[in-house]
Amino acid sequence: MESRPTPVLCCFKNKTRYLILILTTLCLTAILSNLLTLNFTLICMTDDPDYIIEDAPPTTTAAPTDEDGNTTVAATIAINIDTSVKKPEQYSGETKSILFGATAIGTLMAVLPVNTLIEHTGPKKIFVVLGFVSVVSTALVPLSVSMGVSVFIAIRVIQGLTAAACMPVIGCMTSDWATLLEHGAFMGIATGYTQLASVFTMPVSGELCVSSLGWPAVYYLHAIITFVLFVMWTYLYHEKPRNSPWVGEKELRRVTEGKPLKLSTSERAKIIPFVPYGKIIRTRAVWAIIMATIANFSGMHLILLWGPTYLSQTLLFSVKQTGLYSAIPTLLQFFVKLIVGFASDKIRFLSDTVKVKLFNTIAMIGMGVFFVLLAIVPVSEQIVCLLLFIGSATILGFNAGGFFKSVTLVARHYNHVVMGIITLITCLNQLIMPLLVQALTPNNSEGEWRLVYLIHAAIMGVGGVFFFVFGSGDPAEWALLPATPNDIKPEHLGAVEYISTTKPSVYQVAPTEN
Repeated sequence: MESRPTPVLCCFKNKTRYLILILTTLCLTAILSNLLTLNFTLICMTDDPDYIIEDAPPTTTAAPTDEDGNTTVAATIAINIDTSVKKPEQYSGETKSILFGATAIGTLMAVLPVNTLIEHTGPKKIFVVLGFVSVVSTALVPLSVSMGVSVFIAIRVIQGLTAAACMPVIGCMTSDWATLLEHGAFMGIATGYTQLASVFTMPVSGELCVSSLGWPAVYYLHAIITFVLFVMWTYLYHEKPRNSPWVGEKELRRVTEGKPLKLSTSERAKIIPFVPYGKIIRTRAVWAIIMATIANFSGMHLILLWGPTYLSQTLLFSVKQTGLYSAIPTLLQFFVKLIVGFASDKIRFLSDTVKVKLFNTIAMIGMGVFFVLLAIVPVSEQIVCLLLFIGSATILGFNAGGFFKSVTLVARHYNHVVMGIITLITCLNQLIMPLLVQALTPNNSEGEWRLVYLIHAAIMGVGGVFFFVFGSGDPAEWALLPATPNDIKPEHLGAVEYISTTKPSVYQVAPTEN
């Protein structure tokens, strides 16, 4: 292998992969934050003549009359003006559910096209385009609200399109940039974007909503931050570490040690002519991941989408308190993910299968137990309920060493395909859960939320047990690439280069000359 210069990028000498990880995680966080803005702004939107809501219930203000008892023309005009300008929080429950589910519809529409495009062109171009779509659509939200609920829903659908690439990008980035001993840490940090988004969006939205800038500023600020992050990511990210001008020979060997180089589409097609979708979907370990995904995001969406509503309308916290308390559980969950991700890589006395099952069980059964306690403890015990709410989200952070890590271990270079399946399940869950919770909690009463928590506890239990029985940390047969020169035929690429000094059975395909 040719010697490479050892460039320095700020303080990331021989650690460019960590900068890529951080920047990718921040971009993912920005995408999700743009979707979560609605969760809080629905609470704090106020009267504004620029924002007319179509489906608000009519007002019943009595019209002033003249001396003969007849309604005056001026009064009639005044009433028409009053009834045309409504508070955004007067959206009906059905409309709120549609607005929450609209992003899931957008993601669902984009999952298959995005995964197909990533398979053929790589993740960078797709993620960049979707990132800037997120910028524009988020900045247009205040305008769309003033134009009517139909336009608002359409913008929410467009916002949802941008989330389709998040999980596949995590899979590709981890596969390409993480060393074999860093997959747990990379997955723990990258998937932590779901927590970081809430940690940033909830308190910031709370402050802006009660400020003189008002709720539209929430969307403008998010759009600006997303734009800056994606400009940086576009400049610094390369799909192959060997193509990055900031990756030296020392770091390149670390990243490629023990695994084949990332091949181009045409190169990979000569060795692996098609993606084995049939074998993937028939694998028990993949089904274990699917069941764990359903449970995980049922619990997570309950916290992210409906947490602010539960805190403000059932536990009766103020708007500012709701913003702060909504951020605390997801922030703690992120730190748990960091610790568990690193721990799962460092623990060597347990097999990968045992580790993923152990961490996943703690996450899902643990969250289920907290949900049961939330159903039992009366809401009059406000602080106790808050602590249980925080605990339910925090313990789910153990999933970084559970089914999320299982994806990279089982699917290897096909992890973006399984991540695509996770995205599909996630958006279906996001589409169904708002409708279910809205139907079960029309008044946000204690009894209604008790049923919601018990149902989610059962879902967490089923997902946790299924993964414990069928989950795996070993690569599937279809995920094993050729491991020796004899497995790669000369007509495939011609050159095979030995790269491992510690694993003599592992080879990589040398990059072809352009």
